[in-house]
Amino acid sequence: MSKPFDPAAPFYAWSEDLSGMARGTLLRSEPLAESELIRGAARGWRVLYVSIGCAGTEIAVSGLVFLPNGEPPQEGWAVVSYAVGTTGITSIAAPSLDPLATVLGYPAWTTIPSFLQAKYAVVLSDQEGRGTAGPHPYLHGPTLAANQIDAVRAGRELTSELSAIWVAMGASEGGQSTLFTAAIATATAPELDYRGAVAECPPTEWSTLVADMTDMARILLPLVLHAASYHDPSVEVEAHLNSDGLALWNAWCTSRLAEPGAVLDTFMPMLGKPLFRLAPGDSTHAEAAARIFANIDMSGLEAPRGGFDRPILLTEGAVDEYCVPGTVGRLAEELSAAGCEVEYHCYEANHMDLPYLSLADTLPFVRRVTGRAPLRSLRQGGKAADLPAEARGAPVSPVTSVSVASVSKAGSAI
Repeated sequence: MSKPFDPAAPFYAWSEDLSGMARGTLLRSEPLAESELIRGAARGWRVLYVSIGCAGTEIAVSGLVFLPNGEPPQEGWAVVSYAVGTTGITSIAAPSLDPLATVLGYPAWTTIPSFLQAKYAVVLSDQEGRGTAGPHPYLHGPTLAANQIDAVRAGRELTSELSAIWVAMGASEGGQSTLFTAAIATATAPELDYRGAVAECPPTEWSTLVADMTDMARILLPLVLHAASYHDPSVEVEAHLNSDGLALWNAWCTSRLAEPGAVLDTFMPMLGKPLFRLAPGDSTHAEAAARIFANIDMSGLEAPRGGFDRPILLTEGAVDEYCVPGTVGRLAEELSAAGCEVEYHCYEANHMDLPYLSLADTLPFVRRVTGRAPLRSLRQGGKAADLPAEARGAPVSPVTSVSVASVSKAGSAI
């Protein structure tokens, strides 16, 4: 487990005892400057609120609240509680610290501006250890879910313009957070009206993910070990890494993935090189990885396989370089067999493009479960309507957009 990190700024520091305080209680807020507002937002706030940390006790967690333009309906704006993908584990990796930050050249918020333009309010949790004192418990599903749910409560305490109707949404690490959220949302917050979830490219089927990791996905190796250490304290991140791996781990512990940040700059010269220490009998990084992960129980990182009482939309990319294609399709099939209401789509997309190419399905899904009128198709001449400048021109090409019953065990629908 990494060393502790101080809060990123005075706003994020909280020293008073929070024991017994109601989850979602708003501790403080500050309005965002106009220059900090994301596209589609009329107003926004940085918030600090009470939630539950990975130790099971009340902690302060930070986040953001955005409102769309216009007058809210009588019942208030329906809410999207969004969980971002990997930004880092340090306090300076908090999305709320820099709302306009980009990750690998893409906005951390992905398609959320489109939901604001569609007249949804949006809340985002930085989640434990980002912004506030860290480290962030990477991929710790129960904690991420608690933080994602309590962000809705805090937003409703901040402003009466938020409805009790809400959906959970996220991509990558945020997709995993969203699945954990969806499994407990109704029971955890019965005073709210949870309607469903959108989980995009969530990491699942960890035996496959660690066995089939691409060269680019190795940037996450120190974080995966860090995540496993929360479930198995015997896992020591540094013990498994060679000098390059240790340099990358140090970058994760001192910087962030968003630009400007040292993580990507540190990793790129290592692309394709081993990051694990080779033990006697190991001749390649892959052999070392197989040996190491064979002795680590990854089940604590696995997405729930039940408890979903509302519709779920799952998406993945057929050329995803971080989450192995086919794993989400098999998850969808498994959940459907367990009686969950699941919609699944796969696109000819990589990891970062996926949320933009799936917008033609995710926004109508959210409108449907929140009781909003159907939307005319977002597909415009075969292009995604909300693709960022660096990704425009990629065709919307769903490889499959069918019931999960047609997804084969081998993922051949991809």
